[in-house]
Amino acid sequence: MGNETRIPLNHRPTIGLFIWNTMSENEYDVAVWHEVIKTTEERDVNLICFPGGTISPDSADVHTRQRHLLYSLANTQRLDGLIVSDTISNTVALDEIVSFYRHYPSLPIVSIGRVLDKFISVIVDNYGGMHDAMIHILQTHDCRQIAFIKGPEHSEGARQRHQAYQDALAEYGLSYNPELVVDGDFSAEAGRAAVRTLVETRNAEPDAIVAANDAMALGAIAELERLGLRVPYDVLMVGFDDTLAARAMTPPLTTVRQPVRRMARQATQALLSLLAGEEVSQKII
Repeated sequence: MGNETRIPLNHRPTIGLFIWNTMSENEYDVAVWHEVIKTTEERDVNLICFPGGTISPDSADVHTRQRHLLYSLANTQRLDGLIVSDTISNTVALDEIVSFYRHYPSLPIVSIGRVLDKFISVIVDNYGGMHDAMIHILQTHDCRQIAFIKGPEHSEGARQRHQAYQDALAEYGLSYNPELVVDGDFSAEAGRAAVRTLVETRNAEPDAIVAANDAMALGAIAELERLGLRVPYDVLMVGFDDTLAARAMTPPLTTVRQPVRRMARQATQALLSLLAGEEVSQKII
């Protein structure tokens, strides 16, 4: 995909970054933020960060609505292009996402973590990573009662990870049991709630629990321990992301590494190539 207008050689580009927030507890976005800063400094490019939260704020939440106003400051007078983290739209339906980006018809956009039509997208192999993790616990650990904690309904990556779970079960001749599957939203509290649903409400006895991200896996571990179940001795746990918190556990959480910094660097480089009139792949995996 190319861009018709090449930036003049004497023009220093200014790019924007839309992310949920830059607080330390949001490790994914902090990694994106730091790597985009590093890459723009190396390339002598201006950067404006817009930590505006979700693109579809709850109208009852005044603080969320105020943060969301940051996105209205992005325009072609201030920016030459835009990088977008998928965290701002994980809980948002596709039609709302399309409506949101209609406000930026003239800005070249690169998406991190989510495929968006007409934009360059830099994504991780969500399906392949989760499929490999499932095969590991099925083959190496011989688990057969495997529970799954899903991510947000509107998250493309979460849906792909759930599909990988279903397909791996089928490959080993195991039926999909909806009683072993619990909804989640990528938060630690969702992991804790999922364990309560599985163990206390449904009386399930999984030999492994797979979570669609590390935050939910860590929350699930905390709740299992509260209930007197030990990880990994009584229940195996698998996450997705390879966060610092997951690595700091004893023993470390089994998880799928998501190369967030590399994705952020490639997204920045792709946007700058696009602005320079160079050809860029529509989807970078």
